[in-house]
Amino acid sequence: MRPFSGNPDKNSFPFEVSKSPLCCGHEAATRPQLWNLLHQLLVVETIYSYRDKGAFLLHDFVVMPDHLHLIFTPAETLEKAMQLIKGGYSFRFRKEFRKSHEVWQKSFTDRRIRDFAEYQRYKKYLWMNPVKAGLCERPEDYRFSSASGRFSLDPLPQRLKPEDV
Repeated sequence: MRPFSGNPDKNSFPFEVSKSPLCCGHEAATRPQLWNLLHQLLVVETIYSYRDKGAFLLHDFVVMPDHLHLIFTPAETLEKAMQLIKGGYSFRFRKEFRKSHEVWQKSFTDRRIRDFAEYQRYKKYLWMNPVKAGLCERPEDYRFSSASGRFSLDPLPQRLKPEDV
């Protein structure tokens, strides 16, 4: 793993990126369960490939069947990190599934996380997303989420940790 090239304790803040929609196309309608599992696995693999290259610190995430949510600290800009994730996924999607249609919608929503309480709110929102969508009963049961405990995550920047730590 290449070291994180940014400085999480100077001038950079974690971001919560939400509702970055996947355009799944016809296959999602005809074979939604299998198709979504393949897409979600590829999204997770793409996120971790760029995290391991030092493009960002990954704090929490959930990959839903049609969108994703991330809490991460980019090494460079938020736009660059999202370009890597979306572009990397699109490249692999087209190569592995031999498809040429657009994969992502162009936009995404972001929010800068300024303190630990705000981080906790966003984390809860991410973790509860699959529960509210009826995909699982408990956040830890959803396999494409950091709530599952199956994935390694990076620590929060010091200023976002609880004061008693």
